[in-house]
Amino acid sequence: MKVGIIGCGAIANIITTSIVSEESTIEIAYFFDKDIERAENIASLAGGVAGLDFEDMLRDVDLVLECASPDSVKHFAPSVLERGIDMIVMSIGAFMDTD
Repeated sequence: MKVGIIGCGAIANIITTSIVSEESTIEIAYFFDKDIERAENIASLAGGVAGLDFEDMLRDVDLVLECASPDSVKHFAPSVLERGIDMIVMSIGAFMDTD
C-alpha cells in the first residue's frame, strides 16, 4: 500500500518513524507540506518523495493521511475523495464545522 501524507510536522514524524522502523507492507511514498524543507526532511527518513504538487501525489497513492490542520481537511479532502482514494483524518476538529 502506498501512502501520501499531508502535513510533515510532529504527528507525521511519529507515524513515519514507527512504520519505517518495522517490517511493513506500507510504503509512505509522498510527503506534502507548505514548508518544502519539512517535507524533504521527513521524506529522506522514509525514502519517499517530497512534493510541491498535490495532484502528482494523488496519481500514485492508495491512501492519504492528513496530519496538518482542520483547514487542510476542508481544502484537500474533496480532491482525495473524488478520486476514490481513502483518507485518514487526524485533524478531527474539521468535522465540527456544520457547513
